Amino acid sequence: MVIRNANKKDCEQCLKLLRQLWSPGCVLDSFQTGKPSPEKLHELYGCMLENPNCEVVLAEKDECVVAVMDLNFRETFFHGGWTMQIENLVVDEKCRRQGIGQQMVGLAEEMALRRGCCAVELNSNLYREETHRFWEAMGYEIEAYQLRKAL
Repeated sequence: MVIRNANKKDCEQCLKLLRQLWSPGCVLDSFQTGKPSPEKLHELYGCMLENPNCEVVLAEKDECVVAVMDLNFRETFFHGGWTMQIENLVVDEKCRRQGIGQQMVGLAEEMALRRGCCAVELNSNLYREETHRFWEAMGYEIEAYQLRKAL
């Protein structure tokens, strides 16, 4: 298995994995009226690859993408410095429970330390209890609620 930075050629495979996070009838965000078009998803992916405060990392096995995560780095008053947000981490359903997610999180934490981050944060949907157990096993604690308002 190879873990590397994603590039534009990886877009379709990465989006295919991200779709495993979305149930068939769901929208990406409860405030959207419908799913973004494939063109919009490709545009967003390209913007993330070009943003110096974002990283898209993937795991590849036999030239197939089996895991992808996207990371955002930002400065906050709350933490008094840089933090890293794990926006998405998905391991292909066929490849779970093989340590791939743990390797990806380990790499993300190394990247955060190299950039001088003082914390790593993430959001996880309330119904993803198995996912919460994964994160807790990795040393993460549930500390807050995420609140949103549609604009």
